[in-house]
Amino acid sequence: MKINSWFLGICFSVLALPLGAQNHMDVLRFSSKNGDGDAQWIGTGGAMSAVGANPSATTNNPAGLGFYRQTELGLSLGIFNQAINSTYFASESSASRMGLYIPNISFVTSTLKKPLGKETDKDVIGYTFAFQHNRAHNFGAEMFYQGRNRQSSMLNAFYDESEDLFSDELGNREYLAYDVYLLNPDGSSQTKYTIPLKEGDRNAVQSGNIVMRGGRNDYSASGAFNYGNKLYVGANLFYSVQTYKEVNEYREDNELSLEGFKDMTYTTDLNARGVGYGATIGIIFKPLESIRLGASIQLPTTYKFKDVFSESMAASFDPRSSFVPPVLNPSSSIEDMRSEYSVLTPARYNFSMALVDGSFGFVNLEFENVDYSTSALSSELFNTLVDNSKVRSEFRNVTSFRLGTELINDDMRFRFGLGYNPSPFNQNFIEYDNLRRQWIFSGGVGFVRDDFRFDVGISQSRFKDTYIPYTTTDPEFPYSSVSSLFRATRLVATMVFVLK
Repeated sequence: MKINSWFLGICFSVLALPLGAQNHMDVLRFSSKNGDGDAQWIGTGGAMSAVGANPSATTNNPAGLGFYRQTELGLSLGIFNQAINSTYFASESSASRMGLYIPNISFVTSTLKKPLGKETDKDVIGYTFAFQHNRAHNFGAEMFYQGRNRQSSMLNAFYDESEDLFSDELGNREYLAYDVYLLNPDGSSQTKYTIPLKEGDRNAVQSGNIVMRGGRNDYSASGAFNYGNKLYVGANLFYSVQTYKEVNEYREDNELSLEGFKDMTYTTDLNARGVGYGATIGIIFKPLESIRLGASIQLPTTYKFKDVFSESMAASFDPRSSFVPPVLNPSSSIEDMRSEYSVLTPARYNFSMALVDGSFGFVNLEFENVDYSTSALSSELFNTLVDNSKVRSEFRNVTSFRLGTELINDDMRFRFGLGYNPSPFNQNFIEYDNLRRQWIFSGGVGFVRDDFRFDVGISQSRFKDTYIPYTTTDPEFPYSSVSSLFRATRLVATMVFVLK
C-alpha cells in the first residue's frame, strides 16, 4: 500500500488534545506552564517574583536570587492528580490520573562582598548563583467520553475525505478504513466509495479514551548580584526537555446496523520529544525597605522535536447482513512514522510588586504577558503555512495575574495564592466560550529554623476545553464536541537545608 504524508491523514481535534501529528495546537501545548516548583512557591500561587530568595521564583525573575545571604540545598517531592469530567451527547463520564514526581531540586550559593554591618548603598553587596531542576509543566492526564450519536459516524468522515481520490492517494486514516472494508469502491468509478452504513444506521455508541504522559523539565543555571541593597539584577539560562506521549483509542459500537458493520476501533500512538535552550533576565528595584518592584523577560525559545507516530484500525461485521467482507474481523496498522519539526514559543514579560516586612511577611502581586499569536511551527518535511496562519488568527495576546501572600507567626509560615489565566483563544474563534480560561487557588504552611525549613504547598487549577473526535461535510451536523472540565491538583513537600 502507498502511505501518504502521515500528518495530513490524522483525525484531528479543535483544541487542547491534538490527535497525534503536528498542528497549530502544538505551539499552545508546548508553550504552556502550569506553575510547578517548590512548596513555598506552590503555596503562594507562584507569586514571589519581586520577593525573591526562592529558587523556583527565578523561573519568572532571576534577580530575586540577589536577596540570598546563605548557601542552601532544597529537595521537593510532589503528587500530581488531574481529573477530567467529560460530556458527550448529554452523557457524562470521568477519568483521573495520579502520580509522584520531582517538582524541584535546587542548590543556591551566595557570596557576600561586604560583611554584614559594613554594607553601603554605592557598591556591590554580594553575588548569588543557583543550579536547579524544575518541572515546568505536567502533561499527565486521562480522558474518557461516551455517548450515543444518532446524527453521524466516523465512517461519514472517511467517506468525505476520500471523495475523488484514488486508493493510493488516500490519507492514512482513510487507507486504514479501506484496508478493513469500512471504505469500499462503489464499482462505478475508481475514485468513488461506499461505506457499510445506511442513513437509518446512525445510532452508534461512540466512546474514546485518551491517555497522556510526559512533561517539561528545565535544568538551569542562574546568577544575580545585589547593588547597594537597592538594585538586583539576574539572569537564568536553561536547558529544557519536553516529552509527550499520547495513546488515543476511538470506538464505535453500531449494534443496529443493517449493512453489516458492527463495530470499529481506531487507535493512534504518539511519542514526541523536544529540546530547547532559553534565557530569562530580570531586575528588581527597592525604592524603600518594604517595597520591591520587579520586571523580567523570558526570551522566545525554539524547541526541536522528533516524533514517532503509529495508527491502527480494526472492524467487525455481522455475517448475516447484506454486506459481508472476505474477512469478518479485519485489522490494519501503520507503524513508526517519524517526523522532525521545530516549535517557537512566545516571549513572557513579567511585572511584579511586593510589600515585605521581616516580622509580618509579604504580599506579592504580579502580571505576566504572553502573545501566543507570535508562536510558530517550522519543518523541512512539511508545509507549515496553514498552521502558522491559524496560530495568528486563533491565538491572542493575554495578560495573567498572580497574587501571593505569606504570614509569619514565630517559626511558622502561612501562605495563600490566587491566579488567573485568560483564554489564549481569540473571541471570534468558533469554539471560544472562554476555553482554557484558568483559575488557580493555592495555600501552604512552613516551619523555619536557622538551618532547616520544611514547607508544604497545595494548589488546584481548573479550566474547560473542547475536543472533536472527527468532522464531516454535513452542513447540518459538521461535528460533535466533547466538553470537558479539567481539575489539576498538586501537593508538594520541600525540605531546605542551610549549608554553613
